[in-house]
Amino acid sequence: MRLNFQVSSLENVSSKLTGSSQLGLPQLEGSTANTAINTIHRETRSVTGSDASSGEVISLPERLFDNAAELKIDMSVVAMHLSARWRDAIRSQIDRLLSCDDWDDDSAQIERASFKTFLRFLAFMAPKKIAGLGVSAKGTLLAAWHLDRKKVSIEFGVDDKANTFFSRPTDRGQEVVVWSGHIGELGDFIQRIGYMDCLR
Repeated sequence: MRLNFQVSSLENVSSKLTGSSQLGLPQLEGSTANTAINTIHRETRSVTGSDASSGEVISLPERLFDNAAELKIDMSVVAMHLSARWRDAIRSQIDRLLSCDDWDDDSAQIERASFKTFLRFLAFMAPKKIAGLGVSAKGTLLAAWHLDRKKVSIEFGVDDKANTFFSRPTDRGQEVVVWSGHIGELGDFIQRIGYMDCLR
C-alpha cells in the first residue's frame, strides 16, 4: 500500500486508501488523556535556525527536512501515549509525504497546527487501526480509515477542529455523511452513526 499520496479532498483520501493495519494503542482515560492533550498544546521549539529577514533562500530538501523534523518533535512530546508501531507508522508516512523524490508542483508541506490536532485526536480516540495519511493542497493533514467498503476520512484543521467524511453502501445506494466540529465531540458522533469499527 502506498501511503504518500497528495490529495485535495476527503473523497480522494478515501478512494486512495487500500488497506489499514491493526495496531494496539493504549486507551487514554481521565487525567491521563487530559495530560496528553495539554502537553501537546505546549509550544515546541523550531528546528529551523534561518532568519527569514536575511533573505536566505532555503532549498526544497532543507524545507522538507525541517518540516518533517518539526512534526516528529511534536509527536515526541506525546510519544509515551502512542505504541511503538503507531510511532513508526506515523514517522514513515511523514517521510513519504515530505519526500523530495515524490514532490510535485501541487504538493504541500504539512501544517504543524493541523498535525497537532491529529495528535490530540489520537489522545481522545486511541484508535486501534492506523490511518493512511495524506496532505491537502493547503497543508492540512488528512487521515483515512476503512473497513471493507465503509470509509472514514478526516481533515484536521487548527484549534482542534476537523471535517469528517463518512461513506458506505446501502440498499438505497451510497450513504454519505459529513460532519464538522471539535474533535472532542467526534468520537460520540462516530459511535452514534455506526462507523467505530473502521477505527477499532
